[in-house]
Amino acid sequence: MLVVYDGHELDDVYALLDELGARPVRARLSGPTRFRGWSRPPLLFVIPAAEALRIELPEAIALARSTRIAVADTSSEALLGRIARLGYDYLLRRPVHPDVVRLLLQRALYRGADARHDVRRPAGQRVGLRVGWRTLPATLVEFSAGGARVLVAADVAVRTDARLRLPRRLLGGRSASIACRVVRRRGDSAPGVVSLALRFDEAIEPRALANLSRVLAGRAVGPVLAPSASWIERWIERFRSWRGRAARAPGSRREPAVAAIEETPFEERRQLRRAALDREVVALDAEAHAAARVLVGRDLSLAGMRVDPEPDLRVGDALRIALYDPLGAPIELDARVVRDDGERGLALAFENLTSAAAGRLHGLVDELPDARSGAPTRAAGPGVERIDRAACERVVLGRVVEAPAAR
Repeated sequence: MLVVYDGHELDDVYALLDELGARPVRARLSGPTRFRGWSRPPLLFVIPAAEALRIELPEAIALARSTRIAVADTSSEALLGRIARLGYDYLLRRPVHPDVVRLLLQRALYRGADARHDVRRPAGQRVGLRVGWRTLPATLVEFSAGGARVLVAADVAVRTDARLRLPRRLLGGRSASIACRVVRRRGDSAPGVVSLALRFDEAIEPRALANLSRVLAGRAVGPVLAPSASWIERWIERFRSWRGRAARAPGSRREPAVAAIEETPFEERRQLRRAALDREVVALDAEAHAAARVLVGRDLSLAGMRVDPEPDLRVGDALRIALYDPLGAPIELDARVVRDDGERGLALAFENLTSAAAGRLHGLVDELPDARSGAPTRAAGPGVERIDRAACERVVLGRVVEAPAAR
């Protein structure tokens, strides 16, 4: 997460990212530390709009499929058009309520590939994961341009640096070794198998990515097989098992606490270790749950609105949502999913609208441009613009207060 600014212009954005556990990197445009931290493609890139117009993005960021946000203190429509041409995803106009900024950052950070341009693809192919001196057999479960999920028959800690090795049969030529970091781990249903979420620290060559997509699209995706441990992994596990039995033997001089830990089932050990991790990992999981409830709304009217595709919502679901006025408190409304338009999103109809909520909603609708226009038709007020390559549109951010019951 890269926040670029001099002075104190984006201190609030940096503080919010730090509060969310994202561990942002502050980069400057002047002074001896200029451009430090720009070498690795970030998941999120935030910069003042005026600076975005003046600088040329480094290749690592220009080619990365990251979410790019420009922050402006003006409501100039000309600025919006220029920012759009530079490839930014959102223009955040001040003044804006801090909760709106928080929702936008949550959406950008934690919805992962679904919220960015990456498309996650099922895989089920054999690959390798190099951790230190070991290359672990792994099964590639999902991949996107920004990361992957693999299964390994070994215990790998969160925040471990690794390299994902893709064989030449998947890339149609040379093999590839991609630097990555373990950002999440979970025990799989198969005994001794761990599911690892990997974040790539470098961009995949576009030609290799296109070929990998084509190869996987042409293969039938069957059940994902748990990777088998290598002979050396099996030997290490047998040695650890022997040491555990020796510790539990009568008269053992091993500390009782050590023996107790070794007797703890795998799932409990995983949870105990996870609780001991630092704020980055704990916050990532907590905020991911919150971000799953963030809604990006379009075509807002007094009758309802359209939201981006949400896999957890279906036609007929009733929910309570909070829409965020850029300058005021959120507006809580009852809504129901009335139509699923696929990639265009879901249509929500508002229900049980009170007069007070209707009045505030009317004011919010007036702040947004005509939905029939590809660009704003009146002077835009403060808020958030989502930038599309073909058009720019004002969006309203909200969250789900009460979700449908789990199915």
